Amino acid sequence: MVSVIHPPIDFGLQQGLKKRFPHRPWKIRRIKEFRSYQDDYFPFIQDCRSLAKEDGCLLIELEAYWRGDE
Repeated sequence: MVSVIHPPIDFGLQQGLKKRFPHRPWKIRRIKEFRSYQDDYFPFIQDCRSLAKEDGCLLIELEAYWRGDE
């Protein structure tokens, strides 16, 4: 069950992920651009799952890349 828990999706997480994975293409430039679960939220979570697998961690552990103070 832990494999489906993700960190809070916000600007700080997005910035941290972009910094950690700079060459990855990001469909959504800002979290505020999310307009629907189907078109924006679910694809973003799927990207996060791929990043976690690439980084060898659980999905929730991506929270370590959160950058709220930058």
